[in-house]
Amino acid sequence: MATAEQFRQTIPEMKFGSGAEVSEQLRRTTFPLALAVTFEDDDQHLAYEGVFRQVVTFLPQLIRQRQNDRLEMIVDALLPDIEISVESLAPIRILADAKTTMLRSGDFLPADDLAKMAGYSFKR
Repeated sequence: MATAEQFRQTIPEMKFGSGAEVSEQLRRTTFPLALAVTFEDDDQHLAYEGVFRQVVTFLPQLIRQRQNDRLEMIVDALLPDIEISVESLAPIRILADAKTTMLRSGDFLPADDLAKMAGYSFKR
């Protein structure tokens, strides 16, 4: 059975036409395996061809998404939901409010002045 990594590495080639045309195309291909799908008429062929082309194009993405979904399910199963209490959010909220107030005030001290006040020589 093919792994998801193998699906990501190659996108299958689609070959359409009569049995003889597809047979000739397959003789010229480097792929060792093929899958044939037969249709009763042109209407059936045209209806399925578009679907098959879209599936082949999106197959690597679908597999990757499925892997990500499964990995997420595993992580969710291993890690319990953690609820953050209102009490633990209070200091964070106070800090955010203080920073917001300071930034809105526009009362800033340039770094050079701050360094001089602290007794340091500030050089850029």
